[in-house]
Amino acid sequence: MARQLYWRRGNVEYAQGAAYSNGFTIQGAFVDEGETLTKVWLTWYAQHVSRNKGDGLGMGIALGVIMGEAGWTAADVPDPWDQPNADWLWYEPGYFMPQLLSSPEGVTDEVDVYPIDNSVKREIRAQRKGPVGGGNVWFVTNTSTLSPEQSRNYLCLSYSCGVLAAA
Repeated sequence: MARQLYWRRGNVEYAQGAAYSNGFTIQGAFVDEGETLTKVWLTWYAQHVSRNKGDGLGMGIALGVIMGEAGWTAADVPDPWDQPNADWLWYEPGYFMPQLLSSPEGVTDEVDVYPIDNSVKREIRAQRKGPVGGGNVWFVTNTSTLSPEQSRNYLCLSYSCGVLAAA
């Protein structure tokens, strides 16, 4: 008999109370011991509000998705920018690109974003068994330390975690 597939979802609109930060750590779906995380669908978007034209252009950002043990706190989650070789389910680095926003009054402002097309859903197929005692899927971003002011950002993300029931 096939194991039941459950979907555990979450939405984060402007993470941590619309904080403007260089990094975010989001605790996602719980995977119990004996269950298997089989797939994650992920959409995410980071935006830097430019004070000057080209302010955040080319500043680096990385997102990592990782399975952590039940006792993990945000401090236990690796930094995706500084630790690209951690045991990531998904690892995606990128660089902010400008998007021009025009008002009806003819004022043009710039917002630097990554990824450029935030409608693209990432299909993550890296399977993990729930660790002893269970664990959470964590979503974490961090930026380059080249210019902390120019790489601060807002973060939005949505996820769907496909979890197979314990055998």
